[in-house]
Amino acid sequence: TLPPTHYPAPPRTNNKSESLEHVFENCEKDAKAAKRMGIMKIEEFERVKARMAQQHLEKETQIQNLQAEEQRLLYNNAAITIQRAQRGHLGRKRAKRIRDKSHTMIKKTKAVTLLQTRLRGILARRRAAERRDWEIRQLVYAKSLNDIQRAWRGWMGRRRATAMRRWRACLTLQRVGRGYNGRKVARDVRRGLEYVRMVNEMAVRIQCAWKVKVAVEEFRVRRVHCIAATELQRVYRGRRGRLRAAKVRLWENTPPGPERLELGLEMIQDSKDRFEAQRDEIDALHRAQEKAENRISAISKELKQSETELKSIEVELQEMDQMEGEIRQLMTEKDELGRETMTGETDTPIASTHPDAVLLDEQERQKHQNHQLQLDRLIQLKKAERQKKKQQVEADFTLVFSEVEQKRDSLHKLELAIADMEATRDRKDREFGRLRRDLMELLHDQKFELDRLREKGVELELATA
Repeated sequence: TLPPTHYPAPPRTNNKSESLEHVFENCEKDAKAAKRMGIMKIEEFERVKARMAQQHLEKETQIQNLQAEEQRLLYNNAAITIQRAQRGHLGRKRAKRIRDKSHTMIKKTKAVTLLQTRLRGILARRRAAERRDWEIRQLVYAKSLNDIQRAWRGWMGRRRATAMRRWRACLTLQRVGRGYNGRKVARDVRRGLEYVRMVNEMAVRIQCAWKVKVAVEEFRVRRVHCIAATELQRVYRGRRGRLRAAKVRLWENTPPGPERLELGLEMIQDSKDRFEAQRDEIDALHRAQEKAENRISAISKELKQSETELKSIEVELQEMDQMEGEIRQLMTEKDELGRETMTGETDTPIASTHPDAVLLDEQERQKHQNHQLQLDRLIQLKKAERQKKKQQVEADFTLVFSEVEQKRDSLHKLELAIADMEATRDRKDREFGRLRRDLMELLHDQKFELDRLREKGVELELATA
């Protein structure tokens, strides 16, 4: 239920003086109210009106004399009474509307049921009449229909038997032809395998002989290179030993003094020049190695890109496999359709007593042939698309594979070059260390000679003093 309506204050009364027009209007309203109440005499109406006015005045006086809480309770009770009366009125109106709606629905249902009964009766009588007419025609034309059906079924049976005999003959021919072709292919395959085995055996013998020849020649070349390298090392080391011995003899044969100092400075300058040359060569090797490493990094990135291209080619190959499966499915559907056309299989039953029932005719066969031609065209299109995509994928794969092989060869060459640079740098590092040791020895000898000359000068000064 709705909550009661609360009035904060009592309604105001209109105590203003009324005009003449208002008085006439009030009189008309009073006359209408008296007529509605069934009061015919003016005296009685005036008495009732005065009594009602007195009651209203007393009620207003009581309301004004009441306190605020009592007025609030009074107004709440009045609002609840008004709301109850209004909700009762609305509920009765809603119930009446629902009753009217249900009565209307019942009348409509009865009318629709009656219409359906009449219509179904008409349709049933019409079907019964058609059935009677059809049975009469069957009784009249029974013999002719039976003869026509017997002749038609006999012709269809002979046709089906002929198709089955042809189908069996075709199966026999196919079996014999496939057996002959299979034996022929097996014979050719055996001959090919025998030829391949013989060629492989001969190739193995040729490879063995050639590998023996190459190994012997490589051994001889390595032996000659080893002997030549040993001889070159012996000559080079002998020359370096003789140069070192000549320097030592020159140092020992030079008398102490300014000449030995001058010789030491020349040797120090020579060692310094060789030291600078070795350092420049090592720096050049470092720069070359950095360039080679940068080139290796670039080739590695290119190889990663080639791997991405190979993955895309692999996806295209999977699409080609899917297309191959679709072509096989279409070929299977085509074969099944051909077998159904040969055997004359249809979904319509042959034995039927209804005159409108039909079997496989020229239109159905034409439909099968059109479907078969559509399948042939679709298969040809699929094969052409597969061939085109296959050629494109093979070209892309050949290009990418050649690029990958070139990059691998370049990477292998760079790795060999880096290994050679590493060996050369190690050798230069060893020579650099040897030059540094020689320079330190020369500096030590020069220092020792200077100290000895200083001591001799001190001794000469003392002797002179």
